[in-house]
This record gives sequence, structure tokens and C-alpha cells, in this order.
Amino acid sequence: MSALLRLPRLGLRPLGLGMALGADARGMFYADFAANVYQKDQQTAALTDVFALTRASTKWADNVAGTWAEFAINVAARTDKGVSLGSADVTNYALGADFAGAVAGTPGTMPTKMPMSALPGGVTRTISLGTVNGLPSLRVAISGTPASTTAAFIDIVGNADGPSVSGVGDRAEAGLLMALASGTQPTIALNINERNVSNTNQGAGANSAVTGLDATLRYKSNARVVTNATSTKTTSSLSISFTSGVAVDFALDLVAPSHVKGSPATPIPIITTGTAKTQSADAASLLLPATPIDVMLTFANGAYRAAFNKSGTYALGANDLLGGTLKKAQDLRRRAPPIYDNFAVQADGDLPGRAAKSGQVWQNLVGSSGSGVNGVIASGSLTSKVDSSPPSTVCYNAIVHNQPVTSVYSEVGFEVGADDTAGAPLAALISCPQRGAAPEVLDIVKGSVHVLFYRSKCFVQYFDPALWNGTTNPGGTSQTVLSYTYPVATTAGVKKLVGWRLVGNTLYVLMPDGTEQAVTNANWAPNVGNIAIWEHGFQNVDGGGATKFGNVYAGDDAFLAAA
Repeated sequence: MSALLRLPRLGLRPLGLGMALGADARGMFYADFAANVYQKDQQTAALTDVFALTRASTKWADNVAGTWAEFAINVAARTDKGVSLGSADVTNYALGADFAGAVAGTPGTMPTKMPMSALPGGVTRTISLGTVNGLPSLRVAISGTPASTTAAFIDIVGNADGPSVSGVGDRAEAGLLMALASGTQPTIALNINERNVSNTNQGAGANSAVTGLDATLRYKSNARVVTNATSTKTTSSLSISFTSGVAVDFALDLVAPSHVKGSPATPIPIITTGTAKTQSADAASLLLPATPIDVMLTFANGAYRAAFNKSGTYALGANDLLGGTLKKAQDLRRRAPPIYDNFAVQADGDLPGRAAKSGQVWQNLVGSSGSGVNGVIASGSLTSKVDSSPPSTVCYNAIVHNQPVTSVYSEVGFEVGADDTAGAPLAALISCPQRGAAPEVLDIVKGSVHVLFYRSKCFVQYFDPALWNGTTNPGGTSQTVLSYTYPVATTAGVKKLVGWRLVGNTLYVLMPDGTEQAVTNANWAPNVGNIAIWEHGFQNVDGGGATKFGNVYAGDDAFLAAA
């Protein structure tokens, strides 16, 4: 591949982000769950007109101020942060999250399911009960001068209540919301232990230091993967360390203790009342117009997803819910992102001169090595022509838009052929800087990041400018900074949504299996994200077909912030 690719001068101007669409710039669909404002078919709508949900349990959700509220069965957990969504059932095995049995006073009585042991002499304990940010809370205040060096323990899940494990590899996570109500934080750890049928510890516990407590409730957690074949359960506790003769004075607020199996996507309070309690998955759907539209989902944590050619009842799957709290869902035509095109709605033909939905023009970028071929639109996909030699080559396409690209997504179909070899079908979503006096000169190696998707795995390669060999050698000097194998290889011809987003110096790569894998490099923010191009294998040596792109969507920080 050539180090430099030159774009023809087409007199393009930077694209404004606003886009008028008839009577309303919001297009055919707009749902702002945070602001509780909705529109469908350019008419004002109610939440029930644009969104449907069922859930077999109650659910807690917090607002921007950090206050939690409980929502009834089959009621959307919507606050001014958005609507909280989860794609899987989660069961809390910490049975005393309501702090039943606790009695306020000095020394007071700890909750029945959260006893405290090994408190040293010389200190005084005071228990109080209350509500913090809408959730039941337990305050444990300790002061005095310890008479011995020891650690006191507060059970989250005791020996009698530990959830069973099915074998090596099972995962348990314990956590709770904590705050330092007063005083100086002591040394605290959150512990998870494996135990056998006789409640004997199986190897060392997994202990995680709890640091950074202040007056604000913060979620603290620890996880453990079972390693001992004789383990039958896991237990968890908080430990507080004391040193003989060293005075202490502190008060801790404990809220919503939990102990769960697996890897819940988002920690949400599940308030148990003496028995294990399951928070059910949300079965959520967008009620879209009958005319197919392209939808962008924006989440409270900054994540986003794009869904293309959707109409009617669109069920939100696990991949759509990775962001946790859905802030907005809107017709992409409401705003014109820097690069956006859906080839499924365009007639077949050569790519040059074809207008993208963003109003700019696609261009073929042919490398000086002569191995590049032009891109075309064929049968609803962006692909490459099949009339060139040699039989193993590449195709580059781009739009000049003079705005930073910090995200790229595309639905990609990987064709038959060898996997992870030279000439194999691949999709490379490249972020690269502009070089030279003219902004239309792109350097696809020095300072660039290549996100290479194959049928069964993905590689992220970085061409570090500090290691660049100073030549136009197509290979350059690159580092593989991420390698990920999908749990199940993609099916030939079936398009999967893939892509990446750059947040500061961290690149989050969306894999075909719906997971996001992260990799960080301190040099990326200043060197990466100026422009993006698409490279895909063509007419491969093993007879595989060209990779096909169903659409391309790229955004920048300004677009996402305003969306």
C-alpha cells in the first residue's frame, strides 16, 4: 500500500452540521428520553408512541443529581439521564440490602445478614439508619484507640448464604455504594472468597483495596473467577484494618450491597429483603415510522450506536444496550454527520462523483504502487471492481470534509476465503493524519491507526511516527496494539456492525460479536482522527470475494455533543 494518497481537487467546502428537513429538522423520528421530548412522523408524540418496554421486575434508576427512584414492573426506568436498560437478568445474592435487623445506637446492632466481627477493644461503634440519595443506608461510625492490631469484617454474603458455583471459570462480583460521612478513611478492602462444602476457604481470597472515599456515594466492587475445582460457593465481605495505639475516627455510609454471578453490564441497586432478588432484563423496542429510517442511539455515558434501514417495531438487542442508559434515539437525517452514506438506497454505479447523504462526494483513492482499484456501488453495497490485476489488491475510498473524525461505523459483510492471511478478505477502517501543504494529501501510514477486521479476528495496528522508517515503504513500521479473536467467526456474506470511537487517547473498537474492546496510546489524541478512509480486500488470491460495506457512518465530537 502506498504511504501517501492524494485526493483530486473537487472544490469541496466544509460541511455545516445543521440540516433542514421540511417542516422540522428532527426528521421522521426523535426521542429525547432525558428531556422527555418525542416526535414521530414530524408530529409531537408521547413516550408510549415511540417506545415500548416490558420487564418482569421493579428497577432502580438514578437521575443527574444522583438520586435513585424505584420503578414498577413494566414501567420504563426513565429519569433526566435517560432510560436505564439492561439486556440480561441479574440476581443479587446479598440478602441484607434493606439492612433488616439493624438497631441504631452505641454499639447498636448490625443487620441480621451483615454481622460485624473482630472489632478491637478500645474503640466505640455507633450504628444509625437512614436514606441516602433515595436508597436505604447503614452508617457505621467507629472512634477510639484500638487495643490491638487486627481487621474487623462486615459480611456482604456470609458462609450460609453464598451462591453456588458450577465449577472453575465461574465469575462472582461483589460491590456496594460507599461514602465517607465524616473523619479520615481507614484502610478498607473488599474481599471475595471461594469455599467448599465445609465452608473452608479454598486458596487465598481476592482482596481489593477500597480507596478514594469522600462524601459522594461511589460504587466500589471486586470480582473473582473461580480457580479451585472443590469450591462450591463464593462469599464476600468488607474488612477494616486497625493498628494498635493508632487512634481512629470515621463514619462510613453503606448502601445497596450486592453479590452477583457473571459480569453484569451496569451496577444497579437491587434491594433484597432477606432472600435473593432478580432484576429482570428490559425487553425494549423503538416504535419507528413505517418508512425505513437510519437511527442513532446516544447513551448517557457517551457511547452510541447506529442502526440502519429500520422501521416499525425495532427491538433493541444486547448490542444496542451496551451503553446502559439510553439518552436519545433519533433519525440520522435530523443532522448531517461529516460522513454518512447508506448504499442500500442507491443505484449501482461507479463511486466517483456520487453524493453521500452528508452532501459531500465520495472519491476513489488509488495508491501510487498501482495496486489500488476503484470502488463501486453494487447490489446495495460499497465494494470494489473486479477487473484489475494483480488478483490480490486493495480499494481505498474517502470523503474530504475538513473536520476531525473520532468515530467510524459500518455494516460489513466478509466474503469467503482465507482468514488472517495476505490477500484475505478484510475491512480496514483507517484513521490517519493529513500531510503536506495541501489538506487533501493523506498519510495512511505514518501516524495512522489501522483497525483490521477479518472473518474471525481483529487487529489494531499503529504506525508510530517516532518509529517511522522515513521511507515510502508500504509496510512502514507498525505495532500491533490489539489482537482479538471473536468467540464465533462471522458468516460469509452476513453484514455485521463494526467500527471504532476515539475518546481522548483510548480507542474503543466495536467487534462483530457486539463487544467493545479498548486500547490506549498516549500519542493518539494529537496524531489520530483527522480523517478516515475505508480499505477492503478485493479478488483475493484464494478466490474469495470482495468485502462489502452496507453503509458508512462517521462522526466527530462536535456532532455527537450536539446530537
